[in-house]
Amino acid sequence: MLPGFVDAHCHVFENIQLSGEILLDAMMTKQEVDDTIQAFITAHPDQKNYFGIGYPEWIYGPGEVTRQHLDALCPDKPLFLRSNGGHESWCNTKAFEALHITKDTPDPEGGVFDREEDGMPNGHLNEMALAQLFTDGIEWFDLSQLSQNADKVLGRYAAAGVTGIIDCGCFEKSRETLMDMLSQRAKAQTLTQWISNCCATEYADDFPELLSQLKKESQKYCHPFFFNHTLKVVNDGTVETGTAALSSEMTGGDPIGEVYVDLEPLAKACVAAAGMGMDIHLHGIGDEAVHTNLMAAKAVREAGYNHARITNAHSQFVRSADVPLFNRYNVLANTSTIWHYRNVELERQMPILSDRQFRMQAILKTGGRMTLGSDAPFDETGCAPLLGIEMGVTRCLPGHPDLIMAPDSERLSVWQCLEGYTINAARSAHVDDLTGSLEPGKRADLTILDADPFEVPAEEIHDIPVLCTVMNGCATFKQN
Repeated sequence: MLPGFVDAHCHVFENIQLSGEILLDAMMTKQEVDDTIQAFITAHPDQKNYFGIGYPEWIYGPGEVTRQHLDALCPDKPLFLRSNGGHESWCNTKAFEALHITKDTPDPEGGVFDREEDGMPNGHLNEMALAQLFTDGIEWFDLSQLSQNADKVLGRYAAAGVTGIIDCGCFEKSRETLMDMLSQRAKAQTLTQWISNCCATEYADDFPELLSQLKKESQKYCHPFFFNHTLKVVNDGTVETGTAALSSEMTGGDPIGEVYVDLEPLAKACVAAAGMGMDIHLHGIGDEAVHTNLMAAKAVREAGYNHARITNAHSQFVRSADVPLFNRYNVLANTSTIWHYRNVELERQMPILSDRQFRMQAILKTGGRMTLGSDAPFDETGCAPLLGIEMGVTRCLPGHPDLIMAPDSERLSVWQCLEGYTINAARSAHVDDLTGSLEPGKRADLTILDADPFEVPAEEIHDIPVLCTVMNGCATFKQN
């Protein structure tokens, strides 16, 4: 029996919004992606539009992600796909027509169209500004299915032993509807997980309005099982899309990408949020973004706001000089250990980066704390804490002994991973006084397993069955 698992960084709202749409997989081949799209369209001929998520962007070469490719699969209705990493997208010609996008349409702030020779966007869309443009501009989701979708998605989380969820942003279009629905479930005590929400942006210009929104939502959504008191800022992209903010120190050559929000406005917003009693969740993958986020945390602490819980999400590339700053400024280092395996494509493109990833053990050795999450649906496996524990220990994809991530010194222990999925994750949501450990007076949030993860071989942890999940003393899942 363990404390209930907490997914410390995911997008469960997007999971709910998308669970009735085209679901692709990071392990798919190009043909399997095409076949899955075609099968869904054939099975749902009456839908007005088609939305999908999860295609593995790294398997496509230059010039392969085009509108013409999707036109062959869906020539008569808008089709839009989000990538596995979430920072690039793909659409057909009908989607452009629905939004009146032509060769004269400029790139929006924070997004870039790849273009054909005449200037017409070719269907490959870079960064979340364009994803937001398309999700806001076309009616993709059937709101009448949200409750049914929530049952399925939250049921999968319960079956994985999860009793708490930290949601890190979703499509705005149906967000309020979904928030109100889940808030009502919390009040009726029918939620199978407690859920922490956030107000998110990647633009400094959004901060005044976003902080006002956060203040209102913190008052509206304040149930112990459903609440929002977190500012989320996305401060760079991903390695796969070339938008992670990596310094020349890290790359050994030219810098790559750039931070989305410079230190001065970021620090000002974080200090303001902390002054309102809010917590802070900062996306930082590249070392330049991580450093900027840590300096913003420094500003919060120097302003005297030591109560605010600050998390740096993903933490893929961290400079040696920045490793001890997680402890110094009390910043939780978040990662998804399901990404901790050898990336052959990254080795081919930038070999110097391949052994500089996910220095979580180094951060822990200097006194820092780590939280673990799935990032689902922008992940490769969905919510699977036991798999995350295994891969944190082995730094290897199960069944692929050739895909061990270097260096070996960064392997984690089972105990460290359990803390990342329990007490530290609860701490990041400011509820570690209520849950996250088995102590008298805390809620009965429990995960009961069929075997002891400390006793089985590390390579078998992901196979341990979850027998029962309990949230606030009520069973939310029972095996058989």
